[in-house]
Amino acid sequence: MKISIEKFNNSFKAFCIVILFNNYYCISKTIYQTSFTDVDSLQHTHIAWNISQGLKLYKDFFEHHGPLYSLLNGFILSKIENPASINTLYFLREISFISSIICVLLIFLIAKNIYKSTNLALLSITIYSTWSIVQKVFIQIRPDIMQNLFMLMAVYLLLKAKDTKFNILFLLSGFSYGLMILFNLKSIIVIFALVFSLMYCKTFKDSLKKEILFLLIGFVIPLTCTSIYFFQQNAFNEFIYSNFVTNMNIFINKSTTRPYQFFAEAFILKDYLQTILLIISLYFINRNNFKQNIILSSFLFSLYGTIKGLHNHYTLIYLPYASIFISNFFFRSYFYCKEKKQQTIFVISSFLITLHLYNNNQIIHYADLKKESRLTHHENLLNWTIANIDRQEPIGIVSNRCISYIFNKDLAPKIWFVHSKAKLKLSKMMIEQNIKKLKAINTTPSRNPFSQNNFNNLILNGTKTCLLINNNFYKQSDKNKQNTMLPKKIPQVKP
Repeated sequence: MKISIEKFNNSFKAFCIVILFNNYYCISKTIYQTSFTDVDSLQHTHIAWNISQGLKLYKDFFEHHGPLYSLLNGFILSKIENPASINTLYFLREISFISSIICVLLIFLIAKNIYKSTNLALLSITIYSTWSIVQKVFIQIRPDIMQNLFMLMAVYLLLKAKDTKFNILFLLSGFSYGLMILFNLKSIIVIFALVFSLMYCKTFKDSLKKEILFLLIGFVIPLTCTSIYFFQQNAFNEFIYSNFVTNMNIFINKSTTRPYQFFAEAFILKDYLQTILLIISLYFINRNNFKQNIILSSFLFSLYGTIKGLHNHYTLIYLPYASIFISNFFFRSYFYCKEKKQQTIFVISSFLITLHLYNNNQIIHYADLKKESRLTHHENLLNWTIANIDRQEPIGIVSNRCISYIFNKDLAPKIWFVHSKAKLKLSKMMIEQNIKKLKAINTTPSRNPFSQNNFNNLILNGTKTCLLINNNFYKQSDKNKQNTMLPKKIPQVKP
């Protein structure tokens, strides 16, 4: 059986388009169907709320991510007529989804620029859609997505600048790299990759002195403008400390064993087929080619940062490059089989791989598109909090997993999010010394050591929720008859 190249091209494009449409359509539907179980989405929404209420970033409350995502979302919330709403969370998810789609388009352009093949570029974004972490994080409210957008923009502009020799493109590429850093400092690992590639390129006597100067100027511009902004806000020291000192301490103090175990569980074990293909595909990269070298360096440096960084969503920074490498391997395999007149073997193998991905839910099933019951619970809990608690009423945050706190003032804004055991002591002190305050707390005993405390609090909607309400406040709320979502009987937590 012989397969013509034209027939293969048409069938291949149709195949990729079907997978792409299926996966990205299903991901878009999850915006309104999955609960807010990722802590970061709640944290970044709360940070945006703080900024929309006039609080100064870093100065008035703690935050250790780059400033641009917080300032952007804060500006968006300030323009919304009624920002304290579950619809705000959905809207921020929609922005993340659109930004993720732009990332997909940039991956396509990068792959096509390097390998001069539309089919390879199409396969790259198809493979990208099958990583489990991509399917999970595509709609989440986190700066990693915008970080990736400007990282990919910077790489694409650099590749185009290398082709055209236009200095303005080198400048814009450096500018995009600067914006990438300001969205998320951990992406600085990509800057190290860029420096390495430029030095490696210089080893082969490729003069880039003028181009590097434009890259550097572009990189410095957004950093300088941001520094001036925080000087004017009288928060420059806090900006430097929160972004550099705090994050370096987090990076240095990570466990020496857990990150590797976590990385294996969150990435390799879930996507072991793609991982095997990725390892094989690395052999076929031409490291002496500047374009291939730049994405290989970005991949390797980011891989190290991911393993050291612990959290599975850190893999987002290198999965675009991993997907391009795997696609290159597939195309090399196809042309090898074509040369040996064994295209049928390649087609059958590709079909079996696709079937395997489908059976492992890495190609999303339409049947799975159901609204989670936890989302309904989150909606009810947040709606009750908005309806019954004044926005200026401080909520002491013991668990960042509680949705109730995101549109209220912080009881302790400077320590509401701390990477240390001191948080437990501070949380206990907050509970003991602020009896009349509301507490956003996870009431599951296995997760929260303070759920059985010495005070007579009421638990909203039973033990599966997170907002503890002082007796006096509840009685006042009950008199006003504002509560429409509480059960008839609310269990007490007895001392």
